[in-house]
Amino acid sequence: MEKLLTTGDVIDWLGGNAAVAEKMGVKPKTVWHWRDSGVFPSNTYVALTEALNSIGKTAPTSLWAMKSLSEEPAA
Repeated sequence: MEKLLTTGDVIDWLGGNAAVAEKMGVKPKTVWHWRDSGVFPSNTYVALTEALNSIGKTAPTSLWAMKSLSEEPAA
């Protein structure tokens, strides 16, 4: 699976701001904030990772400000 490294990459692969906003039940402006801040809210982790898995993509937990023992630290 290809790993997406930024919130922008995740949003783009999931169809863009409007599509992600609709899937997540939020306003597109909220998704723009996620893109600009570089971090998703933790309560979106399951839904977004499931959506990514369905298209053969993954993203590091750091995009949700979470740590994983299985991920390498950023250089």
